[in-house]
Parts: sequence; C-alpha cells; structure tokens
Amino acid sequence: MGFGERGWGDFEGVEGKSVIKEIWHDNKLTDWRIVPLKRFGLLKGGAGFPIAAQGLSGLEFPFYKVKDLQENDFFLSKTEHYISHETALKLGAFIFPKNTLVFAKVGEAVKLNRYKLLSMSSCIDNNMMGYVIDHNVLSSKYLYYLVNQTFDISYIANPGPVPSVGSRQMGYLEISVPTVKKQRKIAAYLDKTCATIDKVIEAKQKQLEILDDLRKSIIHKAVTRGLDDSVELKDSGVEWIGKMPQHWVIEKLKRLLSQPLMYGTNEAAELDDPEYPRYIRITDFGDSGTLKPEAFKSLPPDKAIGYYLEEGDLLFARSGATVGKTFLFSGYKGLACFAGYLIRARTNKIKLVPKYLYYFSKSHAYFAWKNVIFTQATIQNISATKYDYLPVTVPSVREQQLIVQYLDIKMKALDNMQSNLSEQISTLKQYRKSLIHECVTGKRRITENNARNKS
Repeated sequence: MGFGERGWGDFEGVEGKSVIKEIWHDNKLTDWRIVPLKRFGLLKGGAGFPIAAQGLSGLEFPFYKVKDLQENDFFLSKTEHYISHETALKLGAFIFPKNTLVFAKVGEAVKLNRYKLLSMSSCIDNNMMGYVIDHNVLSSKYLYYLVNQTFDISYIANPGPVPSVGSRQMGYLEISVPTVKKQRKIAAYLDKTCATIDKVIEAKQKQLEILDDLRKSIIHKAVTRGLDDSVELKDSGVEWIGKMPQHWVIEKLKRLLSQPLMYGTNEAAELDDPEYPRYIRITDFGDSGTLKPEAFKSLPPDKAIGYYLEEGDLLFARSGATVGKTFLFSGYKGLACFAGYLIRARTNKIKLVPKYLYYFSKSHAYFAWKNVIFTQATIQNISATKYDYLPVTVPSVREQQLIVQYLDIKMKALDNMQSNLSEQISTLKQYRKSLIHECVTGKRRITENNARNKS
C-alpha cells in the first residue's frame, strides 16, 4: 500500500517505547497508538540557497530560512525570500506542500525545538527539514500541538560543535495518536480554546503596556513640572523638556557629579565565587531596576580595585541593544564592581539626589534625548562625553527628595498592579500548556459536544 493510501488498521502492530503508552493502557485508551514518524509521512531536508537567489519577491514560492521559525503563529507566512518554479528546479529544491511541518535540522536552532506548518507550497533551505504528512492518518494541526508540547529533538542530535539531526533519526521518533477523526476533534477543540486564552493574554499584555506608559508619564511630569500644579512655569530651553517651574534650572550632567563619568573594567566574566565582589554587567539588570540573581558573576578583589561601586552610583549602558538603560546601585549587601559596557555616574549629593537622577532617566525627556543622540550617530552608542552633556532638570535638593518619595509610592502601586497582571499571564500560559498536554496524551477526553461547543 503506497504513501497516502494507508488505513488505521495498518498500524495495529507498531510497537512503541514511550512511557505514556503505559498511561494509555491503564486508562484503557484502546484507540490510541504510538507510531514512528516515518510511518505517517515523508521526512526530507531542504536545499542550498545561494545568495544570488535570496531577497527576491513576487515569485511563486516562499523560500524559508531557519530565522523564519521565530514567527509567533501556527503557520509560516512571512519571509524575505521568494523563488520561481524554474529556479527551484535548477537548485534541486523540493517544493513542500501546504501543511508540511518544518523545523531546524542543523545548528543551535535545533535545541530551540521550533516547529511550524507551511501556509502554502514552499521551499526551505538546507538547515531545515520538512515532514510531509499523510493526511489520511494524521492531522497537521494535531501534530503541531503534539510536537510543540512533547518533542525535544536536542537529545537525539548528533554530538559535536554543530548539532544536527537527520531524517533517519527523526523517522524513528514516536508520536502518540488516536484515530485521525479524533485527532481532528482534538485540534479543533484546542484551536478554539487556545484562541480564547490567547485573546485574554493579549488583553492583559496590553494592560501592561498601558501601565508602562502611565509609569513614564507620571515620572516625566514629576521631573519636569514638579508636584505643585499651581507653580509658575518658564521655558526650559530644551525642546523635549518643554516648560518647567520658574525656580528650577537646567544643568549638564557633568556639572552635577562629584567625579567624572567612568567606564568599567574589561575583564572577562568567568568566575561566580560568592566571596568575591559581584561583577555587574549590562545583561545583569532589566527595566525593573533589580539585579538578576541567576546572572551572578564575580571578579577577584585585585581586579575589581578601582571599579568598586558605592551606594547611590548610577550605571548607564553605553552600547548594544539596551543602550541608555540605567541601574541604581542601592541597598546591595556586599561589594560590587562594574563592566566596560557600563558608565558610572557618581552625583554630588548636595546638588543632585541619586534616585532623582535615576527617575529622570526613566522619563520621556530622557528617551527623547537618547533619540536625538541616535540620529546623530551611525551606530547606537552613547559615550561618556555624550552623557556629560545630558540636560537634567534641577530643583532644590529638598524638592528632589519630595519628588523621589512621591514617585516611590506611585511606582510601588504600579509595580503591584504589573506584578499581578504578569502572574495572571503566567498562570494562563501554564494552563494553556497543561491543556494541550492533557489533550494530546489522552488524559482529557474530547467529545463531539466539546468540539461543537467551542466552534
């Protein structure tokens, strides 16, 4: 019997080794089978894709590369590359049909376990593999849910500096399947249920974005207008700051420091000895203003000398994707030093409260200044010389302290709201994952009513 002509009865004798098989046996799920992938379809690698053929549009077939697997959808639908039927023939590129499951077969991307379905007939490059499905016995949507939930092909990858998997290895991987009719019921149920969950998640993520915008607006108003709405205003002379209280001044950052701005050390981050000073790098902190415990690295004291941080020091990121990001060194128990992609600002505390400067670096005014700097440079980099000339609004120290106290209260309330939303999103994602797992392992029975009620 040829490919595409088999019936369910042809797989009665297939033996499997999955631990889940025993669970099915205990639950008496007699209409489920464990079958190697090669029995339900064709596994085939992609083709070489010369540079001269890349970057074209308006041709018959999309030509997908590994990076296209990053799309957040069932189907691959976007790419920068298209190819004609004639060129596909010249390259010996197989044209994979719609609903083929595709994934990485070479490189570190193998470990990411990303699987997508093709939305139309397409070609893939030679770092990818396609699984052309026999739709008489296997639902593509069911397979998508199954592999994204249960597959980890990194453990079968060929060892060496460049991981890889072949069609033979993939062919012997086993999948858990009921009849194709039941597969389709499960996929339809998951399509509708997951879509509902995803909409709720999306709504909560939008709420997080709104709270983030509100955070910046509250900070911006406090550090450019102060806390008294009745105070007389004047033009600050800085476009992105606008008007400010009459008694405030604008100062360049360098005039508000007790020491010149300083670059960190370029020592390699190789140690994680808790007895040594912590070595703070650009990747150690995010927008939350806290250090990531899992990112801990340390430097021997003799290499940290000259780069120690003091309470209230502010670190500016000077390059990379997070250029301009800031971190206030405060309340840390122990010694710490900082790395070369960071710049330390140590304020003159009789002129500038450190946390006021930190809040200023979270305002719309600061982000507008960054954008001006970026438009003047070919690469996104802000040197100490440029930070020296950052214009800062400066009220009296007492007023700075009151602004910091006000913002601490406001930010704590927003932090709590964002934390609750983030926990809800995490719970929904975990529920979605558990739901899929239960459905594709037979632990949750999907009836006609389930599928109909969700349609």
